[in-house]
Order: sequence, then structure tokens, then C-alpha cells
Amino acid sequence: MNEAFEEVAEPYFRALAVMQDEATQDRIEYRDLIVGVRQTHSELAKLANDVREKWYEKFDKRLTRVEENINLLFSKLGELDQPQAA
Repeated sequence: MNEAFEEVAEPYFRALAVMQDEATQDRIEYRDLIVGVRQTHSELAKLANDVREKWYEKFDKRLTRVEENINLLFSKLGELDQPQAA
């Protein structure tokens, strides 16, 4: 009876071993995928931060130019208010 059981059960045990190996491989691939997603997320976050810093830098330069132009305008307006020496 033991030999008969082994003959019948052996293909199922082999199939289970194959399924276990496949499941193990799937877990490894899933873990690698998660690591890749986290790395990509980290790289995208760094890129977004770099873009944000460049945008602020560019915006700050433009704002500085606007402030300089406003100051120049008020300076010119102040010159126009001065009485002309004749």
C-alpha cells in the first residue's frame, strides 16, 4: 500500500514543489519590483525638488528685476517732481 501511495502521490508532490518554487520566484520578483518602485519614487522626488528649486531661483531673479524696475520708475518719477533749475 505504501508503494501504491507513493506512486500516486509523487506527481502531486512534484507539482507542489514546482508551485512552491514558482511562488518563491514570484515573491523575489515582487520584492525586486517594490525596491525598483521605491527607488523610482525617490528619484522622482529628487527631480521634483530640483525643478522646484530652479523655478524658485528663476522666480526670485524675475522678482528682483521687477523690484529694480519699480525702484527705477519711482526714482524717475521723483526726478520729474523736482523743480527744474532754470
